[in-house]
Amino acid sequence: KFPEPLSVKDFEKVVKTSKNGANISKQSSNKSYLVSLGYVDQSDFLDSLKGCNALAAYAVFEAIAGGKGKVVSPIEFDEKLSIYKTPGGKDAFINDLQIATYTRLSSYIALFFLLGIIADFVIESYIYGWMSG
Repeated sequence: KFPEPLSVKDFEKVVKTSKNGANISKQSSNKSYLVSLGYVDQSDFLDSLKGCNALAAYAVFEAIAGGKGKVVSPIEFDEKLSIYKTPGGKDAFINDLQIATYTRLSSYIALFFLLGIIADFVIESYIYGWMSG
């Protein structure tokens, strides 16, 4: 899906050619509730950037969304995009992308921890319930 690695040139092209959040959500073909409220959907953002490196576009959206999902508020979208367009925007992007990655990773760690607790309850119930009776 991603034919080449992410480069600074690709990042700059995505940021430069990206539309604002309101325009992306207005042109959306997605009929979800959040999109109808004006939120920017990841697939709409990626579709609006034809001709850009797909990996760069995906990374920019992940950084904007903070690793918290596939939709983002148009206000937050526009604020982060305007920060990325400034001279120090590349560093802000790298920081936001790292935060998004850690957020997603910590969510998976929490999920596996909770699944482990559930597995412990099931095993404990088996041992004390079925084995003793």
